[in-house]
Formats: sequence, C-alpha cells, structure tokens
Amino acid sequence: MLILVAIILFSLGSGSDEKDENLFASSGSYERVIWTEKEVYELGEEVEAAIVFINPNEYPLNIDPIYSLSFSGNSVYDPEKITCEIYLEYVEPKIIIPEKGNTTITINTFTPTYPGPFKITGLGLVKTVNVTGYKEVNVNSTGISLKIEPEVPVLKDKENVWFDLIIVNENPYPVKIRVFNEIGYCLIPSKPKGGMMVDWIMSHYTVEANSEKGVWRNQFRVTLPGFSLYYYIRGVTVSFEREVVP
Repeated sequence: MLILVAIILFSLGSGSDEKDENLFASSGSYERVIWTEKEVYELGEEVEAAIVFINPNEYPLNIDPIYSLSFSGNSVYDPEKITCEIYLEYVEPKIIIPEKGNTTITINTFTPTYPGPFKITGLGLVKTVNVTGYKEVNVNSTGISLKIEPEVPVLKDKENVWFDLIIVNENPYPVKIRVFNEIGYCLIPSKPKGGMMVDWIMSHYTVEANSEKGVWRNQFRVTLPGFSLYYYIRGVTVSFEREVVP
C-alpha cells in the first residue's frame, strides 16, 4: 500500500529548463510538477524524481486518485528508450492536498547511463536535468574510430616522420576509453613486426563530444615509392598508405 507523503519544496521554479513543456502544469485549482533534488547529476548517480501536486489555496483539496501512469527517465542520446508503468494504491478514497501545501503522488529513481540531457516525463509533465561525465566505450563502439595522421602533409624520401594515432569521437557526448597497453604494428601487412607494450599513468583516454584526440606517436623513416603503416588494437586494424615524393 502506498501512503501519499507530503514533501517540502524550496524554490521549485529555480534552475528549471525553460524549454521543458508543462514543467508547471495547472489543473483546476492546483498545480503539478516533476521535482528533483538537483539540476545537475554525475553519470551513474541516481536521480530521484517525484510527481508532486501543489495546492496554493488556503483550504485543502480532495481530488480523484490516479491508479496508473507512465513515469520515465531517458537520456536524449540513449537509442533504447525505456517507459516505466506505475500502479498506485491508496489508503484514502481521495488524494488530499493540504492547504498551502503539496502531496507526492509517486517517486521513481533513475540511473542515467549517458552524459548530457536526461529527460523525465510523467502525467504530461517534462523535467530535464543535465548529466556530467564521460561514457565508457571501446574502439568498436558506435561513433568511435581510429586513424593515423603524419605530422607533415607531404612525405619526402628518406625523411623521418612522426605519425599520430588518433581517436575520433563522432558522438554528441564525451567518452572515455581504456588506455592501449599493447599496440601491434607493421609497415608491410605480410611482414608484421609484433607489438609495443605501453605503461600509462592514467587508466583511460578522454575524448570530448564530436572531437579527436591523439593518444600515441611513433617515428618512421619513409622511402620511395610509398609508405604504409598498420596498427592492430583490440581487434581493430588502423591503416595508413601514402605516396612518397623525391
């Protein structure tokens, strides 16, 4: 049995997202709101959200109960949308909102798995909070790729050139990737040269949304007629091929 609990709300309108629809939705002589303790959460932190009925009048209100509703929280970047169906039971035959007070209809807890805007919906209300942090991904994840770039645009014969291994993040949110402790490489695919073991102080590379980040550099001597370089990282092959000029 769910007993309706009154909660005290301080500055309910402060910090709200102006783009949200019906954040305060009037219904008769009372108001409805989705309330959260904060406006900003860290990735993986629980978001406790409540649907609250607010009575601004100097007399109590009795309204018909709500027995079921959809109450959901989803990241705007999550491809798998989840809807939660809530079923309520009551001790009293009516929902009672005290004078100049408020009543909690239901509370749900969500755990965002993507950084960025997190939208909570229920009873036609919308509340958006922001989630900070980096989503952990791997080199095979959606929107993630690797590439090799030389430090110079033109490769000249018998020059020593630095080549950068770069992580490309095409996602609209920041990511982190576990560091590459082993990087296999070769200059000719039919003649691999084995790999390099790398020790890092940090545990992850971090790459901001829609950006690139260089994570490793090697120097190689280029010679005519062309230069090729292949890296092998966690089942992914990264290739680079370019003509060499005299």
